Amino acid sequence: MCGIAGIHSQNNVASDLFDCLVHLQHRGQDAAGIMTYDDTHMHKAKGMGLARDVFNEKKMSELQGKVGVAHNRYPTHGGFGHGEIQPFWTNVPYGIALAHNGNITNYSDLVNLISEKDKRYLNTSSDTEVLMNLFADQLHSAKKVNSEEEFFNLLCKSIEYIYENVKGSYSIVGMIVGKGLIAFRDPQGIRPLVYGKRTSKKGSDYIFASENSMFYSLEFEPKGNVLPGELYYISESGKKFKRRIKKVSFNPCVFEYVYFSRPDSNLNDVSVYRSRLRMGQNLARSWKNKFPDIEPDIIIPAPSTANTAALSFAAGIGAYITFINSEKLDSDESPDMESKLEKKNTELKQYQQEVSEHFLILSQLMKNLSNNVDEINEHLASSALRLSSSEIGRELLKTNDLDLSVLASKNEALNVENIDIPRDYAPKVPGGVLSEEYGIDANSDSETSESRNNEEIDNSLDEKNLSNTMK
Repeated sequence: MCGIAGIHSQNNVASDLFDCLVHLQHRGQDAAGIMTYDDTHMHKAKGMGLARDVFNEKKMSELQGKVGVAHNRYPTHGGFGHGEIQPFWTNVPYGIALAHNGNITNYSDLVNLISEKDKRYLNTSSDTEVLMNLFADQLHSAKKVNSEEEFFNLLCKSIEYIYENVKGSYSIVGMIVGKGLIAFRDPQGIRPLVYGKRTSKKGSDYIFASENSMFYSLEFEPKGNVLPGELYYISESGKKFKRRIKKVSFNPCVFEYVYFSRPDSNLNDVSVYRSRLRMGQNLARSWKNKFPDIEPDIIIPAPSTANTAALSFAAGIGAYITFINSEKLDSDESPDMESKLEKKNTELKQYQQEVSEHFLILSQLMKNLSNNVDEINEHLASSALRLSSSEIGRELLKTNDLDLSVLASKNEALNVENIDIPRDYAPKVPGGVLSEEYGIDANSDSETSESRNNEEIDNSLDEKNLSNTMK
């Protein structure tokens, strides 16, 4: 998993590329790099760490040019040294720089092909360097071209060779000195690649990136996806060419929706946020089918990308939810798991105590008030029945000497299926509960919450598109 971006603009692109890396920082935190070119030279700035730490004012001022590519690294192949930081570049032919998101599975076979047949030296163990050398060799062995159209046809032949020989996932942005910007995606569309356009008085600017989360702030209009097996070429003059070279079955990586991507992104025309909501709803339906008589004591999403799915899951089954905030540790400190567990146990005990106090207050109301006793009994019985479905709840009832059978007899018509506890009587949950902010009432019965959420999501979610994409 890495973050890539490429921009062809009427102005210098360095600052826009830096903003892209900030927006894509969640896709890789180990290293960052930017390369641009102007009329005379290629310019590069790379370093280990976060984008904000790698690029300073001096480095940014040196990145001159109206075409450039950028990369955030999360290492899945290769080493961890400075030489592994992308974009990779070669000066033959033309001067080429590539940034790659993905993982090539036939890396060893390609290394043998490049080293023995093509007699090229590989300086790193990165699969990106292998792909770049294959691409450069195809361009170098071709005859000279004189027009943008001829160069695009040469690019198509070179990418066709890549598609036939390289296996795995790869979304690529690249620049070719004096020629322009390219972007292409593996035939199965495993890793995402989106593009947008920005129009000004000077002309049109184009952006290609792993996600479209930065489009709004940079004033790019989303134009869709680079399709699987498709090549885009933005020439030096700003003319756009595209061609779908190979078409096979579409197999996007489901973890882009589950974990990798920002929730405000749209990938393959599907909202990441809404897909996570749908995952939680589907899980809630599955839970109720398999465990109709069991209600979890509490829902805890982990990691934080599970928050959205956990919200709709908790609403669907009528359970409480809490969140774990990730603690930032200094590099010289190791996580103290024992203290963390002790902290969570303390929070759970606090939750139990608050629920106990809730019942004690209601019990006192029953004893001391002469008015509305039936109403109070109903609320107490409703809460008791809800708690009785969980182990912790039964223990709380026992601890507070609350006899469930006596309470339930106050309202014989009450049952677990149609319980509706008023919000005023809901105990607090450490870390927060579902609230008006999310438009979800955790204390309402599961059927009502589920239907309301289904209605909200179905109004704007393309059900067919999502089902096709999430196969």
